Amino acid sequence: MRFVESSRKLDAEDFDYWADLPGGFLATLAPRYWIWRAETYNAHTARRFLSGFLAELASILLGNEKGLTDIRGVLLEIELRVPALTPARQLPMVSLYLLYHQFMAKESHQPAAEEFLEKHASLFNGPSLESLICRTVLSQPTGWDPAEQDDMRKAYLKQRYHKNGLNLSPIFETAVTLETAEAYRLIGDSQKARNLLSEAVENLPGNAVLLDCEKKWCAGEVGPLRWRDILLPAQDLEDGGVA
Repeated sequence: MRFVESSRKLDAEDFDYWADLPGGFLATLAPRYWIWRAETYNAHTARRFLSGFLAELASILLGNEKGLTDIRGVLLEIELRVPALTPARQLPMVSLYLLYHQFMAKESHQPAAEEFLEKHASLFNGPSLESLICRTVLSQPTGWDPAEQDDMRKAYLKQRYHKNGLNLSPIFETAVTLETAEAYRLIGDSQKARNLLSEAVENLPGNAVLLDCEKKWCAGEVGPLRWRDILLPAQDLEDGGVA
C-alpha cells in the first residue's frame, strides 16, 4: 500500500492493460444496435449497413426476431446523399432503401419513397451484386443469361469477406445459389442446376427440406428451385419486385 501511495501518479496509462486482460474477446454487435445510426452512414459504410439490414431481415424471415429496426433517419441520409454519387455508389444505398420499403408497413415509409424509387429504378437493370441480391430476396428473376448470373454470384463469394464488402447471411447466400440453379433449370441445363443445388446443400448443411430436394433431384424428380419454397416452407410472404 505504501508503494502504491508513494508512486508517481498518471492521468492515463501508456499501456492499454484492459486489452491485455485474459478471457476477453471481440464480437460484432447485432444490427439492431447500430443500423439506425444515421450519423455513421455514408458512401463508405453503405454496404455494411445493407449487409446488416439483410442479416436482420433473414433472422425475421426465419422466425428468430419479430420486427425490423426503424431506420428512417438512415433513409433520409440516403435521399440527401444519392443525387451527388456515381451509380456504383448509389446502388447499395438505393438497395437498402428499396428493401426497407418492401418489408416495412406503409406507416413506416418515407413520404417520398415511391418517387425516389421510381427515379432510381434503372440502377437495377444491369448486372451488379446489389441487383442480384435484391432480385433474389424479392423472388424476382434477374432476366440475365444464367452464366452471367452465376458469374455475378461467384463475384459476390470472392468479395464477401473484404473490407466494406457485401456479406449475406447463410440463408440469403443459399438463396442466391438456388435462384441461379433455377435459372439454369429453366433453360434446360439440369446438370448445372443440380451442381448448384449440391453447392447450396453444402452452404446450408443440415437443412432437411434442402436435403430432401437434392435427394429428389438425384432420383430424377426435377422440380423448381425457388428459394422461398425450399428454405421458408412455413412462410406466407408476398412476392416483392424491383421498383
